[in-house]
Amino acid sequence: MYAKKQAAINKAATLKNVLLLGLLYLILTVFIMPEAEREIERSAYGMGRLQTFLFRSPGKLYEQIGRYGTEGRALYAAVEMTADICYAVVFALLLAGLMLWSSSVSPGKALASKRLLALPLVSFLLTVFNSVGIAWMLTYYPAHYYFLPLIIFYFSKLNLLAVLLCTVAIGRNIVCWIALQKSGIVRRINGIQPPR
Repeated sequence: MYAKKQAAINKAATLKNVLLLGLLYLILTVFIMPEAEREIERSAYGMGRLQTFLFRSPGKLYEQIGRYGTEGRALYAAVEMTADICYAVVFALLLAGLMLWSSSVSPGKALASKRLLALPLVSFLLTVFNSVGIAWMLTYYPAHYYFLPLIIFYFSKLNLLAVLLCTVAIGRNIVCWIALQKSGIVRRINGIQPPR
């Protein structure tokens, strides 16, 4: 049963599907997320989104949340629970697809063990937690939760680490695949005998 599921997952991780996910990711990154950012800035007196990956004391974070105003906080919370969650789903699927595809074309020991394939899921869960945490702080302002900003900060750092590990695994697999392609071309060229 596990083998059938694994075969179905590997069959779905084609270059075509990965490119489609990449296109969807580009649409989200180039069109949807910047528009959401502009809407937040319009309704929040020109202030951008919270930068949770930069360290801020909880007091300063809540001070910034207070400056958004009621309408800005409501819109920001809505963006966190819709566009950011969609972005997290697409990004996690793109990472998983790239890891599966690159490991299937890479020769020898590809970097796509079961543990590494869990990293896109970990990244997704951390992103969702951060979005829910930020939406929670925005919705229930002026209530102050001292540990929630710190947890969001540390989870955003863990998310960055998970994405970097995925990128290293994908990059290693693609470099091995390119090396294989080049060595195959060299072998074919060396195998051609000159005419006599």
